[in-house]
Amino acid sequence: MAEKYSRVLRAITEQPWAIRQSTLDTMIAVVAARASGVKLSQHEIRARIGAAQSKRSRSTVADGASAVGVIPIYGVLAQKANMFTDISGGTSYQMVMRDFREFRDDPNVKAIVFDVDSPGGEVFGLEEAAEEIFAARGTKPMIAVCNPMIGSAALYLACACDEIVVTPSGAIGSIGTIVKHVDYSKQNDMLGESPTYITSSKFKAEGNPDEPLSDDAVADLQAMVNAYGDKFEAFVAKGRNVPVSKVRSDFGRGRMLLAADAVKVGLADGIETYEQALTRVLGQGVRLGGPRAAMAGEMLMGSEHVLTKAEARAVFSNAPDNAPDNAPEPVAVEAVLPTESEEPATTEDAVDEAQLKADQDALDIALAMTET
Repeated sequence: MAEKYSRVLRAITEQPWAIRQSTLDTMIAVVAARASGVKLSQHEIRARIGAAQSKRSRSTVADGASAVGVIPIYGVLAQKANMFTDISGGTSYQMVMRDFREFRDDPNVKAIVFDVDSPGGEVFGLEEAAEEIFAARGTKPMIAVCNPMIGSAALYLACACDEIVVTPSGAIGSIGTIVKHVDYSKQNDMLGESPTYITSSKFKAEGNPDEPLSDDAVADLQAMVNAYGDKFEAFVAKGRNVPVSKVRSDFGRGRMLLAADAVKVGLADGIETYEQALTRVLGQGVRLGGPRAAMAGEMLMGSEHVLTKAEARAVFSNAPDNAPDNAPEPVAVEAVLPTESEEPATTEDAVDEAQLKADQDALDIALAMTET
């Protein structure tokens, strides 16, 4: 394997991830494919960059207006904003915490909603972000909406909130951490390549992709995965106010849970569409700020307007027609002009689209990592 791709592969396989196994597999497979000549065209790269930029756009809450801050958490999660998150449409903990601190410290923001659609991501930076969000409990309501996927690292963050709700077709879980080692030694033999590592420390080249893992290397990686996994389970237990033993026995044991199952075992608090959750929060007398508020802003031409329930359904097109009669009417919405808006997916297609998006994120991240 060429040195360039060996280096990229090690960047992915030497660290533990809090991510769905299928997404990690995709990332690793694409690096191998890139080594065989697979490359996105400039047009494809530009198209993906454009989609990513519109996907995570965030509106600014107007001064002097009560608001709900909406923080998008989409795609594969990384510690810092970089070209990988730009190209893939993923999210960095750095971005999330920047938005969170702004909303937390703004007295006009009365609640914070995390709009989550992610298979998980890096463990680096995850614990610090989750603990800071958790420490803000009691200052203002914080709600995580599984819309429609909260996987692994995204769940770690969601458990810092006061409340977790799942869309009817959504899935939540994948608790735990994972490392995948790929052994290319036989492929090297077929290609006539024989990489040699010369190091100053005994374990410096341990885990490299050009030879099988030794028993010591397996034990070391297992210990590292267990250490991060134990922290993960402990935080979920703290966030959901349950014993660690319940997290280990009832919260999927690494699997994803469907909405009803998640609520039944206590991993989630309720089943709501994103629009229903927003309607509920809006009914508490606050205004909406964030990416989805842009949809309202486009209709209302940037003015403040008092919506009836019928108008609210037109703004949030997925909102059910059978909204409860006791839903507050009218509802005040601070309209903010968008940079770009998207049509919401139907609930029937949401899970499939989320998995496809997660795989595309992983593919684009891996490809970007080779463009050095």
